Amino acid sequence: MKTMATVVQMLIRLAFVTLVVLGVFFWTGHALSLILTHMVVGLVFASLMVTQGLLAAFNRQSPIWVFLDLFGALVVVWLGMRQEQLLAGGSHWIIQTLHLLVGLTAMTITELVAARIKRTA
Repeated sequence: MKTMATVVQMLIRLAFVTLVVLGVFFWTGHALSLILTHMVVGLVFASLMVTQGLLAAFNRQSPIWVFLDLFGALVVVWLGMRQEQLLAGGSHWIIQTLHLLVGLTAMTITELVAARIKRTA
């Protein structure tokens, strides 16, 4: 269980770094042709969050951590897929900032859940 949790955690970290790098490119007006790649990697990130949430459940972690991991994945996907329709125009930077903050929060949750799984595995 500990090895599987470590593998999932490393894949989550890799996906997150990729998402942040692509996001910085987009915010600076570069590599806009890679938005679909960013979306696919975001779906992979969310899928890994679900996988980690299931690992936490099988490892008998507190239901709140399982819920946070699974709900976080849903929020990441929902906001990522909807952000183009939210506050279009000059105020869209608010949604972009929220998108970044949601991603950072999701990453924090995954790190906390991974640490709990490893500590009890």
